[in-house]
Amino acid sequence: MISFKANPIYYTRIAKLENNSTKPKPYKVSLVELDYENLNDIKSLKETSELWDNNETFAFKIYQKFSECYYKYQREQKYRVLALTQQSKNFNQLSPTQILGLLMIDIRNSLENNIYVDFLQTHPEHKTFSQTRTFNGIGRRLMEYIIETYKNKNINLFPSDNSSDFYQKLGFVKNGLKMIKKG
Repeated sequence: MISFKANPIYYTRIAKLENNSTKPKPYKVSLVELDYENLNDIKSLKETSELWDNNETFAFKIYQKFSECYYKYQREQKYRVLALTQQSKNFNQLSPTQILGLLMIDIRNSLENNIYVDFLQTHPEHKTFSQTRTFNGIGRRLMEYIIETYKNKNINLFPSDNSSDFYQKLGFVKNGLKMIKKG
């Protein structure tokens, strides 16, 4: 485990499929925000990206941008990174193996009424089309938090190839190459 200074936001529930059951059961998870000034949080993101296949994932891009805030930009907060984790306590020692999903938003334009979702990724084993999928609703739960938190702002994103339907179900509308949910 890596020492981690994540700030717990709240406990929530997602669906968990257990032992060949066709009916998922509610499962308690924690939503935490990473601290861009904490080197251990950066290390934890790096380890998570390595567990999730390193530079082939959005997790790696989240790690890169987040670490730039610490090293390159003199710790100017430009992004918020949220993690959905199975861990329910001891957030000062959050384990990357317990992280189910990551979300990064760009808050630099928040004064102009715009928020940008840069990256959203669920653990590769729990993606919608994964054969080993155990959890359901990871990405949706992360996005619902952003939608509720920034309900008075426009939330913008550029969906990946097969994610437009997911975002449309959350109320986003296509606007050229990007999608937007007006606040």
